[in-house]
Amino acid sequence: MTLGTSIVIATRNRLDYLKEAVAAVLSQSFGDLQLIVVDDASTDDTMDWLNAHTDERLESISLPEHSERAVALNTGLERARGDFILFIDDDDRMAPGALEILSGALESRPGAVGAIGGMRWFNVDGQFRKSPAFGDLVVGEVWSQILAGGNVERGQLLIRREVAIATGGWVPEIIISDDTYMALRVARLGPCVIVPDVVMEKRVHAENKQAEDYADLDRRTRQVFLESLGPDQRELGEHALSFFNQWMTAHTLYHRDHRYRSAFRIYRSLLKSAPELARGPLIWPRLKLALIKSGAGSLPGSGVAMTIARRVYSRARRVVGRYPAMGNFPNVHRDDRNYS
Repeated sequence: MTLGTSIVIATRNRLDYLKEAVAAVLSQSFGDLQLIVVDDASTDDTMDWLNAHTDERLESISLPEHSERAVALNTGLERARGDFILFIDDDDRMAPGALEILSGALESRPGAVGAIGGMRWFNVDGQFRKSPAFGDLVVGEVWSQILAGGNVERGQLLIRREVAIATGGWVPEIIISDDTYMALRVARLGPCVIVPDVVMEKRVHAENKQAEDYADLDRRTRQVFLESLGPDQRELGEHALSFFNQWMTAHTLYHRDHRYRSAFRIYRSLLKSAPELARGPLIWPRLKLALIKSGAGSLPGSGVAMTIARRVYSRARRVVGRYPAMGNFPNVHRDDRNYS
């Protein structure tokens, strides 16, 4: 028997966060769901809490020994009965109405393999910061945009179950950017629906940490995908990966080095040399914002003023209870080697 949607959460020793993640799923307005929580041999009270839960939509699985996230997620995939499936981290939350939005978009477009929604960050103080919106609802091929830097994380992507199975599931050898790797393999199998609504809330907290070799491992994950492409897609894949590398260079120049003019030149070059990628729905909202900010910082005499303005802006957001600027949070990227 199948049902609407299955949601899979892998967890280990983070019961306080897990409670919020579970509550966010079970409170969805979309009622036809199956929530599968796979406990990766936690040593806290996770399984006691799960076993005491009375909602029949919640199913829990306990792994006998610590097996890492990919094994836990694949265990959940095997148990899933829904026509659609969504994976989300144990410290993140589904936004209200997310399942109804994603399921409706995917169900009404039978040719699409998945539906992708927007996200926003939140912190311990309850402050939010929205990622640049995707814009209007669109349907199309997006694997090259994801490879080029249009990140799609767990919790943003609803997948047809048969498509998730066709990818072969989560790959234990891919640890950093494993969600990007899954999104790439899903999107390679067909078009995706992109909806402008926020569907996932991503937590930033003290356990977040960015590995020193994160950038290199992220590139390696994308390179693994590139090497899997056939001759008919290889040229586009190499073009997309080159785009990504240049974008990351510009990102470093802007955020770390405060070399706004150099960053602006790269952003503008990407727009001119690869408009089909730059203006794609997964990339253009972020690139447009980067062009505006780096362009403003490139004006004569504005470099120092821009740096000061960013600090004042971040402080002002704190005062009014909004999430501070992302540039002031060095640990936004999470090292998945430790469920962080």
